[in-house]
Amino acid sequence: MSKKTAAILTSLLAISVLFFLLKEWVASHLFDPLLPAYIQLAYPSFNPVNGKLGGKEVIIPSHFANYIEYDKQNESSKKKQIKSFGFFVRYPDMSGLSTEELVAEKNKQTINNTMWIDVGISSGTIYPGNGFLDRRASYINSPEHKNSEQSGSKFKFERSNELFHDLIVYKPLGVNIENRVPFKTDGDDIDFFINRNNKNEVTTYIECSNVLIESAPCIHYFSLEPNMEVKVYVGYRRGMLPEWKKIQFNLTHLIGSWVIQNQ
Repeated sequence: MSKKTAAILTSLLAISVLFFLLKEWVASHLFDPLLPAYIQLAYPSFNPVNGKLGGKEVIIPSHFANYIEYDKQNESSKKKQIKSFGFFVRYPDMSGLSTEELVAEKNKQTINNTMWIDVGISSGTIYPGNGFLDRRASYINSPEHKNSEQSGSKFKFERSNELFHDLIVYKPLGVNIENRVPFKTDGDDIDFFINRNNKNEVTTYIECSNVLIESAPCIHYFSLEPNMEVKVYVGYRRGMLPEWKKIQFNLTHLIGSWVIQNQ
């Protein structure tokens, strides 16, 4: 083998190794199997993102702009229209995964005690429109509320007489309590939590699993309207549910901090 050929092969090997290491670093630092599939299919950002989000121009720090997707670019638009992205943030200080130390700290926590919450953002062409929270709330006792893919069972939900941390509560009727264990819990066995403003509009919609484990998941939906046409959905363990109001307030403030002022 000539020296020239050997040098070429060595260079190709070095490039392959570097590509593999970069691929593994991205997978270990930025990919998470709990994120929705349509976010996982997009690409992470390594730089701050400047674009339009919900009608406002924003600059999003790179550690929050993970798996970002854009709407199809309109020729008349000077800024990219952000469609969706996701990120992790630590409650209550709202730190993101901006350093290796924060990544290590998140990875040390378990699903039973973690204070890191999973956030998804939808806007642009996939924004469900004004009033989507009211539509979700009206679905609670509708005939279509059925999980046929699991047990095929369907529950009616009864409104509780007492509020839970200012949330209206709906609980399922006719549930077999003994089945509230992993892998046996009916998919419809969830509690609904609703908050309404003084106009009787739904401002918060939360679903929480009734499975009897510390890490029972909740998903919390809210909107940034009227300021921005943005749907926010947040995943956290049920033990954090009493903090729902501050979580919503802090996330609203965090996202608002990315908006470029004087537009």
